Amino acid sequence: MKRKLISIFLIFLLVFTSCQNSTNLSKENKTKKTKQETIKEDKKTYVEILAMGDMIFHKPLVSNARVGDSYDFSIYFKNIEDDIKSADISLANFEGTINKNKALSGFPRFNFPIQTVTGLKSVGFDVLTTANNHCLDTGVDGIFQTINAINDGEMINVGTYLDENHPPKIIEKNNIKIGFLAYTDLLNGMDSLVRGKEYLIDTFATNDVKKDIEALKNQVDFIVVIPHWGNEYQYSPSLRQVELKDLLFSSGADAILGSHPHVVQKFQDFSIDGKRKFLAYSMGNALSNQRQRYLGKKGVESGLMIKLKLEKNLTQNTTRLISSQVIPTYVMDINVDGKRTCQIFKYADILPGGKFSDKINGAEIDSINEKYNFVKNILEDKR
Repeated sequence: MKRKLISIFLIFLLVFTSCQNSTNLSKENKTKKTKQETIKEDKKTYVEILAMGDMIFHKPLVSNARVGDSYDFSIYFKNIEDDIKSADISLANFEGTINKNKALSGFPRFNFPIQTVTGLKSVGFDVLTTANNHCLDTGVDGIFQTINAINDGEMINVGTYLDENHPPKIIEKNNIKIGFLAYTDLLNGMDSLVRGKEYLIDTFATNDVKKDIEALKNQVDFIVVIPHWGNEYQYSPSLRQVELKDLLFSSGADAILGSHPHVVQKFQDFSIDGKRKFLAYSMGNALSNQRQRYLGKKGVESGLMIKLKLEKNLTQNTTRLISSQVIPTYVMDINVDGKRTCQIFKYADILPGGKFSDKINGAEIDSINEKYNFVKNILEDKR
């Protein structure tokens, strides 16, 4: 009898435990399912921004782009065009003016053919910053004509304006709103040309930068500031750059992409109060005719192509920077169909093992390696 009772008790215990485990598993599965459903409900979208530095169409570049009665400036971007076009938004600094009422001219006062703008559009650029030390090279009329040329070319200019009443520069892609601001710290002593009309150019001297950024913050998900600052041919940021950087980030900027020194300076990918930020003090020359061999300045043929990837959680309405890439570029003199010209290359493509490395002759390899290592040391803050 006692054995029978023990057997019944063991059977009962087994059944109860099995039911309990089943219940627990059921609860666990429900929890997992709920978590999975929550994850599925969080819809996300992405945007990639590509940025490059100074675009300076010196006279030799204009001459080499001549095709019959017109110009084709797309030739300079042949090797990086896919990168530019694949980004959702591509931007660069347009260092000069377009003024049809004045003759074409090079340094020190630039006046470019209008085909420079159409060429940049054809290779994939969407945004050109125009607040820089050369924006007044052909006077106030040059500011107006440059803006109109860029806008007529279905691109957006940032930093100079036609009048006092201008809306903020906001681009929406994939449900992510990005605000763009550009300021210059230099006007080459031509400030008097806009006296009483300071609103035509965004400068650090005349704008309330903090107010500008705070006003933009409530309208966008991410703020990019493109400052024209620092000292030419200096490989380290000046104290002024550092101070302005602090002002921009404390006011609410998310990324700072600097230009003007004509050489690259260090970058930082870091966090402020748990939010990821990006800083490039100088992106160097994207395209120019400056060369070390006659300027005596190292690094003038080099620039940076920067790619920033943003993610927006549409469910939570939060946007964050999730990745950054800093890609060194090189303006290399080459012969095309017997004509001396130049093209922009990514260093990775022309260094040993790169997809264009077989086109580089032995005499050039050592020079390219030396220039790449110089840039690499700057970026790694080892110089």
